[in-house]
Amino acid sequence: MKIFLLLLLWLFPDPAPTIQWNGAHCGVEDRRLELITDDQALDRAWRLIHGDSPDGMPDVNFDRCRLVLAINGREPGVHGVHATEISRNDQEAVLSIDARPGRHPDVPGAEETTAWGLFIVPRTPDALRVRVDVSSPPGGEPRWVTAAVFDGGERQDHDGDRGAPRAAGDHGNGATDGFQPDLSLLQPRRASDRDPDISGSPHAVLFRRGNKELLFIGAAHQRDIENDPTHRMVRAAIEGFEPDVVIVEGLTTSQGPQPERFIASARRRLKTGQLGESPYAAVLADDRGAIVIGGEPDPEATTSIVREAGYSDDDLLGFLVARNVTSIVRNDREAANDPRRIGRAITNLKRRFKVDSDMDVDGFKAWFQERTGQAFDPRRVRREVSPMKVDDPSILRQIAILAMKAREYNLVELEARMLQEHDRVMVVYGSGHLRWERRLLEQMLGEPILVTDDLSPEHFEMVHAMFEEHLQRLREPWTRELDSPPSYFVSHGYDPRWQAGVQAGIDAARDVLGNYGPVQVYVVGQEDDELSDPAHQDEIAEAFCEIHNAGSDRTMADCLSSDGRDMADKAVDGASEAFMTMAMDSDPPRAELVFINAHTFGETDMPTRGIHEYTHVYQKAFEFTPTWMMEGGAELLACHLGEQHGWGERNQTMEWYAQSLARAEDLEYTIKDMEEIETASPDVARWHRELAYDAGAWAVAYLVDQSDSRSIQEYFLTYFPMVNASDWKQALCAYTGADSVESFYSDFEVFMDQPLEDRLLLLDRLKD
Repeated sequence: MKIFLLLLLWLFPDPAPTIQWNGAHCGVEDRRLELITDDQALDRAWRLIHGDSPDGMPDVNFDRCRLVLAINGREPGVHGVHATEISRNDQEAVLSIDARPGRHPDVPGAEETTAWGLFIVPRTPDALRVRVDVSSPPGGEPRWVTAAVFDGGERQDHDGDRGAPRAAGDHGNGATDGFQPDLSLLQPRRASDRDPDISGSPHAVLFRRGNKELLFIGAAHQRDIENDPTHRMVRAAIEGFEPDVVIVEGLTTSQGPQPERFIASARRRLKTGQLGESPYAAVLADDRGAIVIGGEPDPEATTSIVREAGYSDDDLLGFLVARNVTSIVRNDREAANDPRRIGRAITNLKRRFKVDSDMDVDGFKAWFQERTGQAFDPRRVRREVSPMKVDDPSILRQIAILAMKAREYNLVELEARMLQEHDRVMVVYGSGHLRWERRLLEQMLGEPILVTDDLSPEHFEMVHAMFEEHLQRLREPWTRELDSPPSYFVSHGYDPRWQAGVQAGIDAARDVLGNYGPVQVYVVGQEDDELSDPAHQDEIAEAFCEIHNAGSDRTMADCLSSDGRDMADKAVDGASEAFMTMAMDSDPPRAELVFINAHTFGETDMPTRGIHEYTHVYQKAFEFTPTWMMEGGAELLACHLGEQHGWGERNQTMEWYAQSLARAEDLEYTIKDMEEIETASPDVARWHRELAYDAGAWAVAYLVDQSDSRSIQEYFLTYFPMVNASDWKQALCAYTGADSVESFYSDFEVFMDQPLEDRLLLLDRLKD
């Protein structure tokens, strides 16, 4: 079917994309977002969601538009992914999509689906942001979360994916937007779903991203201040972690920081030697001058989420009363059947949760009988009000899961906000909350750097020392000049043209910079079904891990199941990536240049990406230079040599970089803030691409223009050896004549404030 509506579509835009395709079943169980910019990518995507059948595939004019494929993964009750709105401004297009269940997914009978949607989006502007409504179904106010940002169109995403999603929180590619918790990752877990690195409670899990750290104490609810392990862990954390903020359970966020009554009450009870871990942590944190704040939502949040899921106020109140009974049972089994106790609970819960119900004690028991099929028995209630996932959840468990989500939504959004404002955030909550949040925290912050059930202050000294050691290893030179050329691995059946394209760029860079390494190059991908045999996927993982894991304490099996498998999966799934990594534990360390699905790069991008990545091999033979200089220099050399070999136009590429910076109107940072991505704050890391690559390319061009030779090749061959003789700052001043690095930064910003046509004149002054 031909799409002839595109002109009318963009002249008279509809709030939602006029042309979209949706379905409940595609068989793909992993969530994914993909930007489709050509016929080949569309063919792969259409076959993926239609069982390898091309039937019904649309004929799209990619000169006029692009497509976004959204797959929801396996989830109950979702009958299609739908686009609800498309908007544009000068900086970006924003696609809003809805992948919520038509009914609450934990209602019995909800069918498990693998829903998908395919949407037409405009060709311009290049930047495309996809946001997802993660509010609870059905209805209610949308709760938007940015799911991915695409560079799209003619721009390349440098060391990341061209046209591949940059997930919020994935700062490894510099594509973060502060701290954005993906609330869709908050899902109930089964009792058997244990994290393999956690054996019991209490435990501590430490996450780090840039200079931000979050320590989660997964508590066992205990009261003996002197002897209970949870309290010992809290003491160790306060002393060793020295948090700026402590978030505690059982206290609403709306009460604000340092809630006087809560802390005063905790101080009075402290003298008895018996105090819950949350108020205990609050007192210790307050004594240290840390901010103390509760992580609980107001009760109305639970009321809202339950109503939005289609349950009545009687259902909510019945659940609340049943849950309240469980606390009574723990202390006095007989009292749990006392009508007066239940009656007082009903009155209090109606008021706190603003529930509109006429239910009394007899009404509660009748409700319980009707909705559960059993007479009310307080001894059997506790398990059913647990938010644990089971195959056939009762109404009590269904609402328990919703209530838990209301709590988790509030807690993780508070965690994200506190991380945005402070460097060290500590959370003291029951261990079950960490089980709910683990996937979300890892998506937002990365894999934890410490997991232990025996926390001590020395742990933090050790972790920080290891981090500094890691940074030092990254900063030190680890490649060298040698005679042997790069080695190449090409995946099974992959057309030799794609290796030739990449190798042409690498060889062009070697001709200018010299032969450095050792270097192992991986060119892996799939055009048709070359990797359909799992044995051929295993070959990729084994080839990579044989080198990458050499000398490491990590088992080969671990590498094969993680790093190696990840590269093989990306090749099969159609990811488009180019990057350098390193086998740091091998002897000697080896640079690894990885090119995944190079056939999708384009004929000019294949070699220029090879130039870019090999430039890093040369740079890492010398002492530390800043991130903007590393990435900007690689970009400048790639487009400069690329033009010499017929692989694009240098000035056009530099103009694209300038336009990218112009679109980033809320960019408040400069290259001065991008000296080291590993230690940059999330606010800065969010702009990694713009500062390191776009502004970095212009900064290196400006640096070269300030030198006596104005030669790009001379810069690489002269400046970097100067760094080894002193450091990068002294070398920069000597090479450019700047009085200081600060004056260089200042002068560069003045230059960048000039009109683009004036800046482009600088490029014409540069020499080979």
